[in-house]
Amino acid sequence: MHHSHAVIVGGGISGLTAAYFLRQKALRENFPVKITLLESSDRFGGALQTIAYEDFWMETAADAFDAGHRDVLDLCGELGLGSELLEASPAFRRFSMFKGERIFSALDFPDSFHEAISFLKNAPLSLPTKCRMLREPFVSRKKEEKDESFADLICRRLGAGFVREFAGPLARGIYMAGPQHLSVKAVFPRLVEAERSYGSLTASWRGRGGEKKEKNPGFFAFRNGFEVWVKKLAQELRPCELRLSTPVRSCFYDAGWKILLQTGETLQADLLCLAVKAWESARLLEEASPELSRELSGIFYDSIITVPMVYRSENIPAQLADPKFLIPAPGEKSPFCSLKCLGGSADGKYRLFRVFISKTLLPEVFDYDDEVIREKILCFFKKTGHVRTPPEFVRVERYPRALPRYEPGHLERVARVEEKTRRHRGLYLAGNGFFGFGITDCVRRAKHIARNAELPDWQPCGG
Repeated sequence: MHHSHAVIVGGGISGLTAAYFLRQKALRENFPVKITLLESSDRFGGALQTIAYEDFWMETAADAFDAGHRDVLDLCGELGLGSELLEASPAFRRFSMFKGERIFSALDFPDSFHEAISFLKNAPLSLPTKCRMLREPFVSRKKEEKDESFADLICRRLGAGFVREFAGPLARGIYMAGPQHLSVKAVFPRLVEAERSYGSLTASWRGRGGEKKEKNPGFFAFRNGFEVWVKKLAQELRPCELRLSTPVRSCFYDAGWKILLQTGETLQADLLCLAVKAWESARLLEEASPELSRELSGIFYDSIITVPMVYRSENIPAQLADPKFLIPAPGEKSPFCSLKCLGGSADGKYRLFRVFISKTLLPEVFDYDDEVIREKILCFFKKTGHVRTPPEFVRVERYPRALPRYEPGHLERVARVEEKTRRHRGLYLAGNGFFGFGITDCVRRAKHIARNAELPDWQPCGG
């Protein structure tokens, strides 16, 4: 029997899980395949990185995953990591705004009629904006199916004031993008479905007001950090060929895929999975498929800075102690896009924070050197947060061209990418540039690719 060769480029969570699911499928179906995983850096995990301070762990980038679709939960069960999981900080569903030295109460985006009433009472919105919101049920629903921006949908239904005073800061703080640059179909599909099904957003809140909500498993983290998961995946892949510090120069097709490494070595493969950022896939495929490369190049990636910080609990005032996202109010000048207050360490001795800075939104801050960024953030903690004592730990982490921005028309672009990819036998694209940039989205994409992978003499099992 022909021994097939699958090459996966990219050793982040997409590449690791694609390799894992592909190997599990080969074992189940008793199909001989060699799997080679190539990673350009000297470590696996991509942006997932855990650092230690004293006897607890912190993440520098993503620190939780959405368990709603269970893909990651099930995978952790397979890997024997169930005991490593714990519920993540509730900061993921609560946020506050600050203006000057005032921090507004934490607010949840309304998901029912009762929550909407509470939101109207407590949200830091002007009276004209609240009055305009009350007109929302009488606004005609959108008739055409064409995608629109988050700003356009919210402006149409809830008014320009709501975009300016609430939706805009929310988008910039949590998604690190202006609301006009976010596809509502790709990023907020529930809003599209609410308008389609109920005719309005507030009508959908009323419709759910008396319903018993299905309990969402919520967000989970790893007790000892995401690197426990990364190391376990790499351990499970020991029978495969895992190569660190192996950058790829280009990929082309000639009776099979040829992967040219920076060293000059060429690998041959029946299956090629590019589990890297879309712009990296565009570079690798520029010669093999110029049209596909151009489509991939159209997916914008922002550069991000994260700043994990540790303070002693006794030095943090109550307004910063509770878990939440803290975002600047409209017009507020800030050295960051958002501040995630993660709550306390397990022993209660410390409070954990992480700052996020977007190059697109704050280019003048992003271009400062690390020490200046650190001083500006500490100045904010002192002035607005009334924190007089320096942190125990602070570290500036830079992620160039790391965060994709799903602009209006994104799903149509992805459909074109999928169509052009199918023209190339054995080529698959994974990563955060297509159907979601969360950890769970990346794992689901990798699982789908492995399930549908086609190799010589190996029929796809579908799904």
